[in-house]
Amino acid sequence: MGIRKVVGASSIQLFLLHTKSFLQFLIVSLVVAWPAIWYLSDKWLQTFAYHIKLNVWYFITPGIIALFITLVTSGYHGIKNALVNPVDILKYE
Repeated sequence: MGIRKVVGASSIQLFLLHTKSFLQFLIVSLVVAWPAIWYLSDKWLQTFAYHIKLNVWYFITPGIIALFITLVTSGYHGIKNALVNPVDILKYE
């Protein structure tokens, strides 16, 4: 990040670079997990006498919450890194 900032990257570009990798992992994990959880939960709920019908919101809501948590945490660290003086970072690299 320090080298990119010295070369001329803006704070927005650094933020997007930092957040992009986390969002890619989150989206891939959601795409893989949702069908598996839907199938396994449906099979498990059929064994009960009183069972609920699975709704798509049971899967979208946790995904949105995970997206929000990812954006807040990676955004915090991205902004913190973008505001640091690049000379201080390059001293240790």
